[in-house]
Amino acid sequence: MIGYLPLGRDEIEYGLNLCIQTSGMERPLRATKKTAKHFDTILASVFWWEQLWMLHNWIGDARPRRLLVGGFNSFNPVPLAEMAEAVFVGDGEGMLARFIAGDEMPWVYRKGAASVRWRDAEMHAVPNVTGSVMRCEVVRGCPYRCAFCSVSHLKTYRRAPAAEVMAAIHGCGQKRASLFGPEPGTHPQNGVFSEACAARGINRIDSDARVDLFLRGKGQQFRRPRFGIEGFSERLRASCGKKISNEDLLNVIRSLISNGQKAAIFMLIFDLPGETEADYTEFCDVISQMGDIPGAKEFTLFLQPVAFMPSPFTPWEREAIRVDINFRDVWMGLRKKISVANKMRIVPRFYISSPAKRVMSMIATRAGAEFPAIAERTRRLRLWSIQGREESGGQTRIVSSGSLRAWDMALTPWGGIERYCGRRDGANPWDVVHVEGRGVSTRSFRSAT
Repeated sequence: MIGYLPLGRDEIEYGLNLCIQTSGMERPLRATKKTAKHFDTILASVFWWEQLWMLHNWIGDARPRRLLVGGFNSFNPVPLAEMAEAVFVGDGEGMLARFIAGDEMPWVYRKGAASVRWRDAEMHAVPNVTGSVMRCEVVRGCPYRCAFCSVSHLKTYRRAPAAEVMAAIHGCGQKRASLFGPEPGTHPQNGVFSEACAARGINRIDSDARVDLFLRGKGQQFRRPRFGIEGFSERLRASCGKKISNEDLLNVIRSLISNGQKAAIFMLIFDLPGETEADYTEFCDVISQMGDIPGAKEFTLFLQPVAFMPSPFTPWEREAIRVDINFRDVWMGLRKKISVANKMRIVPRFYISSPAKRVMSMIATRAGAEFPAIAERTRRLRLWSIQGREESGGQTRIVSSGSLRAWDMALTPWGGIERYCGRRDGANPWDVVHVEGRGVSTRSFRSAT
């Protein structure tokens, strides 16, 4: 009998469900710590860094007979292989049934292996219903290769066949659909998909849009478009590969208001390499200018920042992060500056991790075979825990309660916080992954100094 782990979610993850469907397998049952012993094989998809910690926490109590792991975080399979029998590296479509039947494949990593190949599978549109939403991936990978993003440097850019996407839309029995991907607007038939959804009374709820595509008329179908602005200044945006001027940002707001749209989301990244106070000042000035645009009083701009995390296989994979600065406090100060006397309604959101959770994210990303020992030591020291009711099917989340000093002391056997959060030199655990034809040059981008 085969089961699956939700790892913090209350439903099966899209990627894992895709692998199950394309392998011709029946939908597995949800496994819990109490029921794990009844399953011959348990499947888990590790997409976010938090799920690595959740997986360790779950294994410690459940002790499954056989655990198979995949997901985007397989870009560093070494720590996962310490907890699972095998790690599926890259796209997992069509692999599960073959592996369970005994096939050996070059995309499967086992503990101690010298190397493994990253897999890019042929892409198809495979609809999947979760809750009341039909989800269908329409693009995979990204052609824009931003310096902070593993997706564009790991995954070959592919588009689902338009006919298959249209078939998914016409077969949709839900009122809401998400036709998603890193940049769905890059699909040449994206506008056709939106028209087909509208004709069938389907509300398209995906909202990711690029500034350049939007200004060329390819983003108006979103009710509340979400733009990845990333850097707080033109200089920072250029440093990571996003050539978005301040005037472009003003033109986005002008265009949205003239189209009759009422809201948009700007996503930002704190702590990009070379970031200074001057970058924040420049951003506040641009937001102030937006308030002078005719119609701005009836418009709402949501500002959604996160903190930078150097990702494997990117030009910035070796960069340090500043955990000595609590960017939650920095954001609180900026919120006050932005809100004062602004004629536009500004809604600042709060998605910035605490310094301790940023340390956890870097351990999950940069650790090798030592990860289970670190996770167990820090759990026993009560530096982190899981909140939620996993047994009853609810969502769970990671909570970090330790100070930076406590984390540094706990990490002493492995070199302290500096080893995982400082500038990285030498070999990386993910060097075992061979990504064909896509070497990374750290000279391709420069820090914004």
